[in-house]
Amino acid sequence: MKRQASKTINIEPQPKVCKPCNSEDECPSYGSQNYWEDRYKNNYGNDVNHKKEEQEGEAGFSWYFTYEELSPLILPLVLGRDEEEDEDWSSDEEEEVEEEIEEIEEEEIEEDENIAQDAEDIEDDVEGEDDTTQLLPTLKKMDGKAPAKVLEIGCGDVPLGNGLCEQLLTMEQNSNIKLKDVVESIICFDYSKACIDILQKIQSQQTQKKDSLQVDYKVHDARKLPYESRTFQLVMDKGTLDAMLADKVEGRGNCVKIVSEAARTLAMDGYILIVSHLNANNAEGYDWANDILSTGLKSGDSDCNWQIEVHGNDVEEENDNEDDENETEDDDESKNYGPAVYICKKVAKRNKDNECKVGMKFLGY
Repeated sequence: MKRQASKTINIEPQPKVCKPCNSEDECPSYGSQNYWEDRYKNNYGNDVNHKKEEQEGEAGFSWYFTYEELSPLILPLVLGRDEEEDEDWSSDEEEEVEEEIEEIEEEEIEEDENIAQDAEDIEDDVEGEDDTTQLLPTLKKMDGKAPAKVLEIGCGDVPLGNGLCEQLLTMEQNSNIKLKDVVESIICFDYSKACIDILQKIQSQQTQKKDSLQVDYKVHDARKLPYESRTFQLVMDKGTLDAMLADKVEGRGNCVKIVSEAARTLAMDGYILIVSHLNANNAEGYDWANDILSTGLKSGDSDCNWQIEVHGNDVEEENDNEDDENETEDDDESKNYGPAVYICKKVAKRNKDNECKVGMKFLGY
């Protein structure tokens, strides 16, 4: 997998760091279907309206990020990104890559010079004003494109898809465009029937307008999906792959299968969004991106190329002491990089005879 440099951008707000477990000894059986069935039943009981207090791992807890925190990344993947964000950076020529890196370095220098001024501008904003609303795309029909279909893997009891649906419905109220002309469906699934039963019951108690967009909750196994190839414009996963890795025997193989199915069912020019505590800015995360993510993408669809953006914390080095020149892998592992968001785009090959290529670039917050 080719690793490419990229300029640094700011992503707000800062994440709430939360790993599924802190050590192998205390890690529950997150890779077991029975574990999730029992947990959802215990957390909710017979009354979905009375959940336990939201604590890590309990009912209603949102792992890593909430939808509101991820919205600036997710919404453009559904409604369309800026051309600059979707530029073709999968060049096969080394000279072009070197020129691109030089340009990026120049941009980084210029950007660093503007950081102080940007900070002052933020402080001058009116207190309580939500600046992110000015950055969100507007609800509009995509010329020549069918309405988008969205799929969420292992949605749990706090689905990203539900947050997306609610935000889109709010945007529809301020637009003269019908939402279903833009987004056809949002499917959220989990392999825990108890979880899906809870979500469906909650949904049935909510008042919704006739023919309005609503989430379709289903029970599926992410390793073998009942959908045709190249169906969805966006496939999302937040923490499912991490949970599967708790199974030390079959976890890695299951993760490759899940990524493969996500890649297979993703439409051309569509996106897979993955949130993981494995951050490719360090050695462990980069190995995961190569061994599981890249392998799964190629396995699911090799008649294309893949572009991976890694949105994560690129921790700065602190070398105040001259004796710290000899760094080890332990130094890298001891740093808290926090969770990362991977945005994988399926793109057409420049030459159909070429093998499937996976490129990666890093964007920091």
